[in-house]
Order: sequence, then C-alpha cells, then structure tokens
Amino acid sequence: MGQSTRGYVNQTVSASDIFNVIQAKFDKDAVFSISTGYDGKEIGHIYFNYIEEDRKLFYCVGEIDTKEKNIIDFNDDEYYSYLSFNYWGSAEVIMAEIVGEFGGYMEKNDCDEEEAFYIPKSSNFNFAAFNQARQPIIDVLDKNIDSGTKSQIASQVLKHKEELLNLLQNQGVC
Repeated sequence: MGQSTRGYVNQTVSASDIFNVIQAKFDKDAVFSISTGYDGKEIGHIYFNYIEEDRKLFYCVGEIDTKEKNIIDFNDDEYYSYLSFNYWGSAEVIMAEIVGEFGGYMEKNDCDEEEAFYIPKSSNFNFAAFNQARQPIIDVLDKNIDSGTKSQIASQVLKHKEELLNLLQNQGVC
C-alpha cells in the first residue's frame, strides 16, 4: 500500500461538488466516474490533469474513526466525504485547494506521524501561507510534544485565533 494524501469534508459535499471544484480550478476536461454503491452512497474516481500530473482522486462517503485521525468536528458515527490520491508531486497543494473550498480536514501523508489538520472554508485558501503561519506556533511548543500533536495544536490555534485572542484580551493576558 502506497502513501496517500487524504481529505475529509462534511457528507453534504457531493462528488459533483468536488468535480465542479476540480473543473473550475485545475482541469475543465476532468472525467467524472462516480456511481452509487451497493449501500446507496456515492463512490468512485475523478480523473484530471494538474500541471502535467495525471491525477486520480478517489471519492466515497463513509464513517470516520475520529479518535484515530484526531478530527474533532465529526462524531464517530457521522458520515463524511472522503477524498484520497497518491502522495506525490502536487498532492498537498491540490488537496488543500479542494478541502479549502468546503472546510474540513487534510492528512498530507497517511504514512507519517502527522495527523489530519483543519483547513477553514475559503475560496482563497493558500496552503503555503497556512503552513507559514502554522510553523511559528509549532516552533514555540514544547520539544517533548510529538510533531503530529504540535501540528494539530497549531492548526486549532489558527482555526480559532479570533476566539482565542478575545479570550486572552478579556482575561487581561494581552
């Protein structure tokens, strides 16, 4: 089994929604090959080209083990839309762009220790800027915290920065 880049978005995001984003952002000639599985849920692939990379995105609707993935916005029994493709080339950038359209979680590489992190809904989400903003937060955290946990903390700080700032200001900390 190879390394994968994965995305997790709310189950209300259909395969057609993902396909429309891919056509609008990456490849107007993308190919939609999604059908309804035996369980009545969508499953299949979307084929597209991104900067000379022929990509095949897997899509399905399923349940998630939120404790395993450290994803806090989904309940253990809640369905979600799952996206996955091989981890190479521009995989991280592509997945961040797609997930950023709807808000959700992204796992850059399912074979490393870094867990999925939150990407806010934004049509102007910039993955490079997000990583740049997250890195100083990771750098100030204790050295005895593993990198996956540091990454998740930094993502949550960015996700809730306004609320945290208000909380700190109301308590006279800053």
